[in-house]
Amino acid sequence: MTVPANTAWGSAVGTGITGLYSIPFPLYSQTHLTVETVSNNVPTTLNLGTDYTFTSWLPDNKGQVANPQITFTNPVAGGVEIVFLLFPPGTQLTAITNQFEFFPSLHEAEFDLLAQFTLMLLQWSGKSIKAPDWEYAGQTNQTMPPVAVRSLQLAGWDATGNLITYSLTTVPNTTPVSTFWTAILDLTTQALSLTALGFSTFFQTLISSASQAAFLTASGFSTFFQTIINSADQITLLSRLGVQCQSVQQSLPSATYDPLVPTNWFNGDGLLILTPAQNCDLKGLAVTQPSYSGVAIIQNAIFYNDSAFTLTLKNNDPATAGTGFIGNGGADYVIAAGHSVAVVYSNYATAWIIVA
Repeated sequence: MTVPANTAWGSAVGTGITGLYSIPFPLYSQTHLTVETVSNNVPTTLNLGTDYTFTSWLPDNKGQVANPQITFTNPVAGGVEIVFLLFPPGTQLTAITNQFEFFPSLHEAEFDLLAQFTLMLLQWSGKSIKAPDWEYAGQTNQTMPPVAVRSLQLAGWDATGNLITYSLTTVPNTTPVSTFWTAILDLTTQALSLTALGFSTFFQTLISSASQAAFLTASGFSTFFQTIINSADQITLLSRLGVQCQSVQQSLPSATYDPLVPTNWFNGDGLLILTPAQNCDLKGLAVTQPSYSGVAIIQNAIFYNDSAFTLTLKNNDPATAGTGFIGNGGADYVIAAGHSVAVVYSNYATAWIIVA
């Protein structure tokens, strides 16, 4: 019979039974077949008679079995790949001499075996590294160096495309990896790598935290501290720290304020963030005097100039309702852009006094 093309290899998948499994190419001998199972990319070669046997081996008049089948000794687990490989020997089935009679089937058998051997060579050569078809033989040297030269070397190609070997520590355009780092890179999990690098279990817990909150909790920070650092803005932060920010003036569009601000800005200790739209004079703070008794210092505040202009605190300027303002040695106090000043209210002096 004529041997079909491209039939030197076949495969099946285990289904948890012993067989039957059909071989996709004819055989002249049971020894011409190699059977492998592949599990997790690891091949295992099976033994004829021990691991599998042929079923109904009935050769034709040329000695060939057209549709061979095998049965495994033990069931092949589901999902395991089974590979069938044709490995005919490179010898003739019979000797052909002059002046001797031969049946046509003997010639056909020899031709079939030769065709199978050719298919096997094509199967293996198709897996080999090869140059493009348009490169002529001898254009480059693809011959491997002898064992003594290529031992413990890496294969590669030089600038002209010739096959050469490189030392493990001198591969071009690469950085050598030490034995220490090779061992680290071979580890299969982050935890194993960090442990090998000497990181404590505590540190591994920190860097494995799935969120900021989990990281801070693992670091031992209190819920209060986490709330503080998660403040979205300065005012929220100060409020959570217990600093009373009674109001925030987003802008001061006028050049003069007299009196300075509404009284309710001074109902508690506060940070006053002022943003003038131009150079601005602040007058008449006396009308916002806190009304407490029995203590010397009853109020404090911070004026912060959050703009590119200046804020001038006018000292002892007449105001709409009162003349007292801030004690500064009789001089005005200028708050430059981006600066601040701290003041307290003296109940005894009935005046706002600059302290910083």
